Amino acid sequence: MTLLAPIFLWTFAALIPLALIYLLKVRPRKKPTTAFFLWQRVITPDRRSALFQRLRDIFSLLLTALAFGLVALALSEPELTGDERKNLVLILDQSASMQAREGTQTRYELAQQRARDVIRGLRGSQQASVAGIAHDLSFAAHLTRHQRSLLEAVDALKVSDMPLDVGALASFIATGSVQQNSRVLFITDGCSASMERLPKSCEILRVGSTQSNVGIVAGDLRKATGDVIGLRLFLRLRSSFSEVVKTELNLTHEDTKALAKVIPLELRPNAETPVTVDLADAPAGRYLAELTLKDALDLDNRAWLVMPQPEPITVAVSSSEPFFYSQAVRAFEQGDQSLQLIDDESKADIVIGTRSAPKQPRTIVFQPEGKSDWWTDLGDVVKEAIVPRWKNRTHPLARFLDAEGMDFTGARQLKAPPGSLVLVESEEGLPLIYLARQPDKSSVVINLDPAESSFYLSAWFPVLVNNAARVLGGREDDLPSIIATGGSLPSGIASSAGFFFNNDPLWVTGVSLFNEAESTLDNATLKETTQPLSQGRPWSYWLALVALGLVTAESLLYHRRKVG
Repeated sequence: MTLLAPIFLWTFAALIPLALIYLLKVRPRKKPTTAFFLWQRVITPDRRSALFQRLRDIFSLLLTALAFGLVALALSEPELTGDERKNLVLILDQSASMQAREGTQTRYELAQQRARDVIRGLRGSQQASVAGIAHDLSFAAHLTRHQRSLLEAVDALKVSDMPLDVGALASFIATGSVQQNSRVLFITDGCSASMERLPKSCEILRVGSTQSNVGIVAGDLRKATGDVIGLRLFLRLRSSFSEVVKTELNLTHEDTKALAKVIPLELRPNAETPVTVDLADAPAGRYLAELTLKDALDLDNRAWLVMPQPEPITVAVSSSEPFFYSQAVRAFEQGDQSLQLIDDESKADIVIGTRSAPKQPRTIVFQPEGKSDWWTDLGDVVKEAIVPRWKNRTHPLARFLDAEGMDFTGARQLKAPPGSLVLVESEEGLPLIYLARQPDKSSVVINLDPAESSFYLSAWFPVLVNNAARVLGGREDDLPSIIATGGSLPSGIASSAGFFFNNDPLWVTGVSLFNEAESTLDNATLKETTQPLSQGRPWSYWLALVALGLVTAESLLYHRRKVG
C-alpha cells in the first residue's frame, strides 16, 4: 500500500489529547446538606454498575479513536493498486457491435460504466480526456481534473452503426498526439478484423463476452437476367450459433409497404449461408430484408436495399445531322434508361446542337461557329495536327473517356468564357472540351468537327454525350444501390443504417452494416492488457463512510448514557 498524501499521517497525533479528554476525571464540587443519609443511597454507586460505566467509557473512547484514525488515514489517501497516476486518455469503442446485448445491458453501456469507474478513480493532480471511435476518433472532453465534465462527456458519446476502424486509433497514437506522461485506455469488445494493428502502448479494457448471433454480412439487388423479368436478390448470412438455426427472411417493398417475399432459411452452425432469390415482376424501389430471429445484435438482422429507377434525363437534338446524336441518346435510353430522346426542344432537359448553340438553358454544343455566350474570339480552323492533353482527368465529364486518343480535327481558335472548367486542351492551350456555367444556364462545348474527325464512329462519342448530359442534368454522381456503413457518399460518410436520399428524391441508396467482424460478436481471443489502474470510489471515500458510521454509533451510546 502506498499513501498519496502521507503528510496527513501527523493527524494521528491528535489521538493523544482525545484520550486524555476521556480519561480525565472531574472532581465533584462539595455542597452542604441537612440530610446526608437521604443522598447516600443515590450517590453511592453500585460496584457492578460502576464497572459497567468504566467499560462503557472505554468502549466509547475506542470507537471515537477508531473513527478519528480512519479519518486521518483517509486524508493520507491510501492506494492499493500501484497505479502510476499518469494522465489518462479514455477512448470508448462506438462501433456497431457495441450495440449487442449482454443480459439487460448493451456492451456500450458496460463500456460507459467502466469509463465512469476509471474517472472516479482519478486522484490528486491526475487528469483525463474522453474520446470515442468508430470510423474516426473524436474527443468529447480534453485533459481536465474536473470529474463532472468527464462524466458528462462519457454520457454524451453515443454508439454508432459504423464498424470499428482500428487504423484511425493507431494513426492517432503514431502521430504523437498523446503526451508522454499519459496512458491510452481503449474500452472495447474487440470485434474488428484489424485488432492486430492496435499499438502495444494502447491498453485494452475488455467488455462483453462471446455471443451467438446471426447477421446479414453482404447483399445486392439487381435486375434479373435471362428468362426472369423482375429483380434478383443476393444475400450472404453469417451465423455464430453452435447449432442449426431456422428462421425466416421477410422482404418488404418499402415504397408500398407490401410484403414481397417470405423466405424460410436454415443456417448452418458457425458458417456462412448464401441466399439468391428471384422476384418475378417485382417493381423497382426500396426494399427491406429483415430476419425474424431475435439474437444479440438487432442491427445486422436488417438490410436496406435499393433498385433505383430515377426519371431519365430528357434530351432533344437540334442539328442538321440529327441521326448520330439520336442514336447516342437511344443507346442509353435502351440500356440503363438514364436518358430519353424527345422531339420537343422546349420540354427537354438537355439540347444537343451543332455549330450554333441552342437557346435552351442547358446545352451540348459540337463544332462551335458564330457568336455565342459560350465562347469568344472565335477564329479559323486549326490546320496543324492537334495533340490533346488532359487538364482535369477526375471530373465526371471525363469518366470512361480517352481524350488523348481522340481526333480533334476541325477545332477552331477560340477562348472559353471566364470561369469555365477546361477538361481537355491542346499543347498550345486551346480549349477542346470545357464546361461553362452562368447563373441560370450551362453548356458543354466540344471543339471539333464530328464529321471531319470521324468522331461519330468513335466509341467515345456516345460516352461523351452521356457524360455531358448527366453532368448538365445533375446526375454526375450516381449513388450506388447498396453501401456498407462507413462507406463514402456524396455528402460524406454513410454513418447510419437505413435509406439515404440525395438532393433528388428519386436518387436513393440503402445503407446496411454488412461487416462480418461486427456481426460475429466473437471476442474470445481478446485479452485485457491494462497495467495497475485505480477504478471506482477511492479507499479514502469508504474509510470516511466507516468513520461516519462509528461516530453515529458513539453518539447513540452517548445519548443512552446521558438520558438512560
